[in-house]
Amino acid sequence: MMMHQWMQWFGADEVVFKLPAFVFGILLIPAIYWLGCVAYSKNTGVLAAAIAAFAPDAIYYSQEARPYTLTALLCCLGMAFYLKLLKSPRQRMNQLGFIVCGALLLYSQYTGALLIVSLGITTLYLWWRPKTIPLIPFVGVFGAIGVLFLPWIPVFFDHLAIGSPWAPKASWLFRPVIVLSQLLYAMLIPTAGSFFTAAVLTIALILGVRQRRKLSDPFPKKLLALQPTTLVLSLNVVLPATMLAILSYDTYRYMLAFTPAAWVIYAHGLEMLLHTVNLKWKGSLGNLQRMTIWGTLIFFLVVPSTIDAFFAGTAKSGIRAIAAEMQTQPQDKTLYLLSPDVFGPTFGYYFANTRPTFHGFARWNHPEFFSPRDYAPLWDNPTLLPDTMQRIQTLASQGYQTLALVQAKGTVADGGTLKFSRANTLLATLKQRYPLLNKKDYPARKEPIALYLFSLTPL
Repeated sequence: MMMHQWMQWFGADEVVFKLPAFVFGILLIPAIYWLGCVAYSKNTGVLAAAIAAFAPDAIYYSQEARPYTLTALLCCLGMAFYLKLLKSPRQRMNQLGFIVCGALLLYSQYTGALLIVSLGITTLYLWWRPKTIPLIPFVGVFGAIGVLFLPWIPVFFDHLAIGSPWAPKASWLFRPVIVLSQLLYAMLIPTAGSFFTAAVLTIALILGVRQRRKLSDPFPKKLLALQPTTLVLSLNVVLPATMLAILSYDTYRYMLAFTPAAWVIYAHGLEMLLHTVNLKWKGSLGNLQRMTIWGTLIFFLVVPSTIDAFFAGTAKSGIRAIAAEMQTQPQDKTLYLLSPDVFGPTFGYYFANTRPTFHGFARWNHPEFFSPRDYAPLWDNPTLLPDTMQRIQTLASQGYQTLALVQAKGTVADGGTLKFSRANTLLATLKQRYPLLNKKDYPARKEPIALYLFSLTPL
């Protein structure tokens, strides 16, 4: 809804189109700083903000016209307001902030509901076990979020009925692996800085246990308290990861929303490590030497994660390169066929002004308007391939001379219950019937493309 209105106001230029995601990604940095300050200290906030600024996926999705940076921002702000509610459950501004963030989160992306559910579980635990919080104020704020979401409930159930047939369902034996994978992702373990991240977490754990047993150690108590703050942050990383695994969502983009809590925990461990270095070496090292050590630690523990972001390439779809080439080439006698048709929205966006003739396999007409409704039966249609070949032949008889097949590079695999692999059969059939004039690859991070140019004069 927001992006529709945005395009109505400002148009669909690529920079303008992606600007909201970029702004939300930038705002995530001060938001996670605030979360770190609320949870632990200003130093933790600074380190957490540095992690957010250099996190590869935070950078990547800030360049995508998707809701992922918005949901991460709302999750971050929502958790900060929740932590403040734990200290002052009846403070009106904290209640209002949490309600607004929670409601916007549900409207932005359905997986945001996982945070609401996990915070609800956390609230019940804190009320039942330590009995440190009153329950009524929290029932009120969670109830208010539900009431604000009521107008969207019919649409939600409609979407729920359609489901996501393109998402493969993992076996239940594999789902614990998904949980572990999501947790490692949240703690930056899959990145280039994985060794250093794991080292910090291990050292921080050892320090925490050691300092709890040595209360006489001159270590600030606020750095050590395994308090509701730490419990809340930990639960709201582990519980969403577990629920994503139950839903069989093994892609990291859904976990991104819950990573701010993990980054704050990581930053707190880093703060503990740096403070220990300062205490142990204060008498034997000068200020410049200690600053050098701190700077080196921060560099190796935070900055290495940027390697993935800066050296993995910036092109996300090969269709953009195809569009750039087509601006200088005649298109009147060329038929474009997208196989599979999931490239339709991207293709339609880049060709919004030039509008060549293009169709999709399996959705022949208007593949740029993707809709999951009745999508799976298209791929199950037993006459899909002969129908497509007949349509190509009909257009050839109307004067089209060449066919440009835009296909996923390499062997196309099925997507969940969708038989995308039938695109491989289509390519083989086209090679048997029409002369292949040229083939060109367009590498990209997410959508590598191969362009096959066929003459529509049969062999």
